[in-house]
Amino acid sequence: MKKITQARLKNIALYYLERYEASSQKLRDVLKRRLTKARLEQPVPSEAPQWIETVIEEMVRLGYVNDKRFAENTV
Repeated sequence: MKKITQARLKNIALYYLERYEASSQKLRDVLKRRLTKARLEQPVPSEAPQWIETVIEEMVRLGYVNDKRFAENTV
């Protein structure tokens, strides 16, 4: 598994969002699962949870994640 960095988490998020519509919480869960999986094979930087929040904020700012749109489409 590749080393976990903020750029890697961003790429994981973008790849996931290319395939699925997601709420910010769903994306957070996906990225946290990836951290958990990575911890089984290598040390993960202590800043990684903050990187997740930064990546989610960027995805929201860019319009890739919109909780209201996700809720409306789900209903």
